[in-house]
Amino acid sequence: MISDAPANLQPVRRGALDVPLGSLAEWEAAWHSAARANPDAVRESVYEFGGKPVRLRVVGAQLAHHIRRTFAHLERDDCATGIPVLRIDLWDEADTGVARPRDMAGDPSAVTAQIGSGVATIGAGGRLIGYERSTSITWLDRAAGRMVGWRASGEGLSVEECSKPIPLVLRIWYYDQDIDVIHAGLVAKGGYGALIGGRTGAGKSTTALSCLGGGFDYLGDDEIGLERCADGSYIGHSLYNSLRPPCASLGERSARFDSTRPLETEKPLLFVSELDPQRVRRSVPVRALVLPRIAATPESRLHPLSRGEALLRLGATALFTPLGLGTRAFDRLTHFVASVPRCSLELGRDAASIHRCVEQVLRGASG
Repeated sequence: MISDAPANLQPVRRGALDVPLGSLAEWEAAWHSAARANPDAVRESVYEFGGKPVRLRVVGAQLAHHIRRTFAHLERDDCATGIPVLRIDLWDEADTGVARPRDMAGDPSAVTAQIGSGVATIGAGGRLIGYERSTSITWLDRAAGRMVGWRASGEGLSVEECSKPIPLVLRIWYYDQDIDVIHAGLVAKGGYGALIGGRTGAGKSTTALSCLGGGFDYLGDDEIGLERCADGSYIGHSLYNSLRPPCASLGERSARFDSTRPLETEKPLLFVSELDPQRVRRSVPVRALVLPRIAATPESRLHPLSRGEALLRLGATALFTPLGLGTRAFDRLTHFVASVPRCSLELGRDAASIHRCVEQVLRGASG
């Protein structure tokens, strides 16, 4: 495991290293071969990731469909976004007949490590990052702002791949843009956001779903980007518009939610842009921290938290991920916790009381 990978992988400036790309050129050639052979299967879109223009090209209709659903709220209707900071090219072997190149990297000094359910490869002095799972591989050239990736089949994508496409390497790209990806949710009302932190199972998705039902805007329930501004304030960026709440938290709302994906786990895969498209935001100033946990009470209740308690509960999962976030993210979270109102939200059985509590915190933060 690379527990402090970003701390060791310093941001690489474009053009800073004149390093041969090895077999990455083969991956680019494979994508172009798939595109030339299947011109009607090429789907191109322009997005804003962290407020920056990104061009995405996918060869394969089904693969493009799944990826565009996840990033739908970040898509730009116009192309007047300037030169893309990141260019992503993906192709579907089952749809195009073009196989992946045989080798992952042509750099004998490359380092590999098991991270999560895949294998990461770091080569060219940290410039190239690859992440391989059994049915997918994506490469990132950090200096060039370039990603290229292969998927075995757009029809066979897992729920995890559909909800969070381009794992690991997209997180590293955000890191290079001075945006830390943390394990947390984010909702907003009145133009201001509340970060929802805590361990898996604490109730982040349940809180986000209740807030969505209570008229809040949605930016994420599991991963968001946190950026510190020059004045010391914070901006939260939405990465995906997918939502995976526990089935029990849907309650009477379940009739509204329809996933076209089979429920491979107890959590369904939903897309907020398809449910309430006006309620999905790209970015928002973050003014409060809410740390939920399940309680056996009728009503939800708020309790203030000290800085230390809040940092311990937020950092336990926000920092200690398989990739790690390094010193910068720890310093950033420490400052963030100290600069915003912070509360423990004891989640009661009345779903409506959850969003009322979050609204109360935001009113106090913006008052």
